[in-house]
Amino acid sequence: MLLRLVVEAGDGHALVTAAGELDVSNATTLTDAVRAAFSDGFEGVLVDLHRVTFLDSSGARALVTCERSARASGSRFAVVASHPQGTRSLSLLGLDLSFPVFDSVAAALAEGGPGAVGVAPGERGQQEGNAGGGARGVLALGPGRVVQVLER
Repeated sequence: MLLRLVVEAGDGHALVTAAGELDVSNATTLTDAVRAAFSDGFEGVLVDLHRVTFLDSSGARALVTCERSARASGSRFAVVASHPQGTRSLSLLGLDLSFPVFDSVAAALAEGGPGAVGVAPGERGQQEGNAGGGARGVLALGPGRVVQVLER
């Protein structure tokens, strides 16, 4: 199924906005994008799932992998899940205990400020490669601008 990721550079953080289905066919695209953001020196990565229409166990595992990558690099990781089914799924799987889950990007940034995305669990309120499988390249760099679009 199709997953579209848009990676944007913020003030010390990267925002990875996902749209479509996050499943076994493309979950590694998300983990690769998040790991690349940490490698590029971002202090925090926020994954916005509000446009994700389906999340299977591979997608959930990808989120856990992203959180572990953040921890290993001394960085921060958080998720936005504004759809009731998305927040319920993350809660039922216990993922909201592994990383912060917010209602909106604005709430996530307000909670910790730019570059401080992802407060420690328990310290929070409520918290796109192309169809052929490769990645489309860098579009622009700078705070608040699109860095990369990936589709798989």
